Amino acid sequence: LACFDLDGNLRWLRGLAYDYPRARIDAGMSSSPLVVGPTVIVQLQNQGESFVSGIDTATGKTRWRIPREREAIWSSPTVLRGESPSYEDDLVLLQDRENLTAHDPQTGKEVCKYKAQCHTISSVTTGSPDGKSKGPMNVYLPALGLHALRANPQTGGFEFLWHERRMSSNNTSPVIHNGRAYTIKSSGVLACGDAASGKVLWQLRLKGPFWATPLVNDTHLYAVNYDGAVHVVELGEKEGKLLRTCQFDSKILASPVAVDGAIYLRSDQHLMKVVLPK
Repeated sequence: LACFDLDGNLRWLRGLAYDYPRARIDAGMSSSPLVVGPTVIVQLQNQGESFVSGIDTATGKTRWRIPREREAIWSSPTVLRGESPSYEDDLVLLQDRENLTAHDPQTGKEVCKYKAQCHTISSVTTGSPDGKSKGPMNVYLPALGLHALRANPQTGGFEFLWHERRMSSNNTSPVIHNGRAYTIKSSGVLACGDAASGKVLWQLRLKGPFWATPLVNDTHLYAVNYDGAVHVVELGEKEGKLLRTCQFDSKILASPVAVDGAIYLRSDQHLMKVVLPK
């Protein structure tokens, strides 16, 4: 785990496999780190020494560490933003094969728990059920379909809202945008559902397989398959329309990201920037 400043200078380095030499996973680690306030959360859940740690962003020292079940999990921790503009009431969401848990990111203390057969690659996400930026966020958990939940730290649990099996996802994570939920099934079918009710609104067959989570803006969805084909989908209320497909000449597993009117894609050979038309 390494920290750099924006000029590329190394600030600190933690050799987590050196500190915990029994932490091993058969297919390699792929869980992404998550920064919440002064803490970066890393999930090393594997068949060996399995744990989640909160690391101080300034020094690289361990603030807290909690043991986890010894099982392979490739999903990433997710932040559930609180209603305060600061990070004090944020929670970090962690999933294993049988549970979703919410923790205080500054102490690691568990505050909520929900039992479900969770996906081991697709990660939990959060979003507004009505497309508005204010108000409490729902939690959307990939677990034999898609579960919609509401965290309740006062009771130590999650309020169940709905479960829709047809909104299942394979290796990609669900995306919530403007009151809609989007998932890509193992068959390569893109599904759009109502984020408040779970009702499936439309489906569209794409050419897979997919590992990268799709990227959504107000009018379009960009789904990149493993062979480097980018599907540009126009989003409608009643249907999705495949506008075009563009092909890159390398394999893509990493999820694309949009910054300042451009999409960045990382393949097994290149980092690519695609400027979107205005």
